[in-house]
Amino acid sequence: MPPPKSAAMQRRAWLAAFSAALWLVAAAVSSCHAADVPISALQAVFLSDCQKAWGTTIPGWSQTASCSAAKGLMCAPSGMITAIRMDSANISGAIPDSISSLTALTWLDLEYNQLDGSIPAGVGNLPALQYLALTSNELTGPIPAEIGNLPNLKKLYMGGNQLTGPIPDVFGNLTNLDTLFLGLNSLTGSIPNSITSLNQLSILSLAFNSLTGSIPDSFTSLNQLSSLSLASNSLTGSIPNSITSLNQLFLLDLSANQLSGPIPAGIGNLTNLKALGLSNNSLIGSLPNSITSLIRLSQLYVAMNQLIGPIPHGIGNLYMLTWLNIGGNLLDGSIPDSLDSMVVLMNLNMSGNHLKGSIPTTLGSMGSLKFLYMNDNQLTGSIPGFINPMNLTELVLSGNQLSGLIPPLFIPANSFNVCGSTTIR
Repeated sequence: MPPPKSAAMQRRAWLAAFSAALWLVAAAVSSCHAADVPISALQAVFLSDCQKAWGTTIPGWSQTASCSAAKGLMCAPSGMITAIRMDSANISGAIPDSISSLTALTWLDLEYNQLDGSIPAGVGNLPALQYLALTSNELTGPIPAEIGNLPNLKKLYMGGNQLTGPIPDVFGNLTNLDTLFLGLNSLTGSIPNSITSLNQLSILSLAFNSLTGSIPDSFTSLNQLSSLSLASNSLTGSIPNSITSLNQLFLLDLSANQLSGPIPAGIGNLTNLKALGLSNNSLIGSLPNSITSLIRLSQLYVAMNQLIGPIPHGIGNLYMLTWLNIGGNLLDGSIPDSLDSMVVLMNLNMSGNHLKGSIPTTLGSMGSLKFLYMNDNQLTGSIPGFINPMNLTELVLSGNQLSGLIPPLFIPANSFNVCGSTTIR
């Protein structure tokens, strides 16, 4: 379920705001220790190594500096560095191996830079580390297994790099982890079963990698999980029933894999879901009626599968939907009248199915609709005059068996594709 660009921008803004909020909390706790504390000599070596590796001078990162004068640093009274925040600092180069000397470090944020090279194994020698963020750099090579030695780690962000190799099995040791974001890399291998032992995990994103194998059946132990994204990998097998027990989920995205088998009927148990992405797989069977129980859904994507049967009549229960894409399947039967309950629906895609009958008059009450795709079905009858193209940005009805006149409101129809229907004129 690739998010719209605006959603990606919102996520980045949310992450930045969230990081800033956590930083302020840390500052409030430690500010009484920051003023005029000299940085310990051993740790000043790391700061010097950084400036050499990054080819830049950072204010206060000198051998004689005090912590209060150092950009992006916080220190304990002993002079040990406890936090580094250098996100979006326009720095490039490698992370020095001497980072292993920062044994009191609890927070390391180097997101949104141009750092390259591999992640040093010495990161695993930071026993106090709770927050590690390396997202959106140019880091390469494998994820060091030594990261599994960080017993206090709560948040791990390494997405948006060029990391390769498998997800280390030792990640199962990170029992305090609540956020694991490894998306947008080139990771390979299977999802390690050890991840399912992280029972504090709330957010798990492994999307946009090259992972293979099946989804572990033991996800049932992750009962705190609120967001699970495994999209755009090469995962195979069926959707495990264990996922349907994760009743805290508000996002489930398994789209763009090679998953097969039916959509589990238990999907209706996930009543907190706001976004469900199952598109671009090889799923078979019908759309389960239980899906109509997901009344909090805002986005539902099941396009480009091999689903058969009718659209559940109760689909109108999903009155909070803004995006509904069921295109590119083998769905048949008529279009349910209950769609008129979706008063906030903006994008409706039913194209490329075997839908029959006429276009229901109830669509006329969907005043929020901006994009409507019903092309390449077997729809008959005329285009209802109640469809007001002035409310639509895009309307595609081609490839059906519609007949009669194009309603006057559609002329000029520069933004609408109603052609390709055999007898329309």
